[in-house]
Amino acid sequence: MGVILAVATLLGGLSAAFYFWEKWKSRSSQTPDAPEREEALRVKWVDFEYPATSGLSSELQKEGYETVWCSEHLVPNRTEEQGWERVLQEHDNGELALLCLRDSPFNQTLLKRRIQ
Repeated sequence: MGVILAVATLLGGLSAAFYFWEKWKSRSSQTPDAPEREEALRVKWVDFEYPATSGLSSELQKEGYETVWCSEHLVPNRTEEQGWERVLQEHDNGELALLCLRDSPFNQTLLKRRIQ
């Protein structure tokens, strides 16, 4: 009886390892959603009024977007489930900047979404 239990335990462990190996392989083969020029992406820390004072808000409104500051812990939910996108600002040198605001308890990220 002990031998049967030991063999069943080993087989169960092997099948679990195989199962998780397949999950890991499929997850590592997927490319994450990221800007095409990820190597040039950086964080630009701005103040709350920056989108308005820089003219970025009015430019995005003309393109049909609304903007909102979002706590960084809520960004995945908003981008994956609610249709928001991170605002990336391109500079003259071609560098992309993610606009962020230092805040407490969570920093904020500027998001945009098409107005419907």
